[in-house]
Amino acid sequence: MRGNPLSRAVSPDGRWAYTLYDGAGGTPFVHALDTSGRTARCIDLDALAGNAYLARLRLHLDGNALTIRDRNGTELVVNTKTFLVRAPATAAAGPAGHDSGNGWSLTGWAVLGTFVVSGSLLLARRRRRRPAFGR
Repeated sequence: MRGNPLSRAVSPDGRWAYTLYDGAGGTPFVHALDTSGRTARCIDLDALAGNAYLARLRLHLDGNALTIRDRNGTELVVNTKTFLVRAPATAAAGPAGHDSGNGWSLTGWAVLGTFVVSGSLLLARRRRRRPAFGR
């Protein structure tokens, strides 16, 4: 186990404690600790390897699903009974950690870019149509 803890979640009965680790530059993982049974599991999160925004991720426990989320949505889901990792059912077409680093998706940037370019073209066009003074 290497890395820094980023987020924690505890089951409602306190039996399970889950901690998300950054993997110290390697593969991030969740450490699942059974506090009553005195056992633990390390769950590798291969889909998050190389994600520059790991510090934004938070763990949330929703029934038998441990979700790994950022402010843009769910990145991965871990089944707390089987410890299997999967992408969320409503995943957008893009890899985990797909945002641009500031909360904007690529689509948001594309829309903004379209408005900026369109606005610039309109301003340039208006400038050409203005009559010069004294003519």
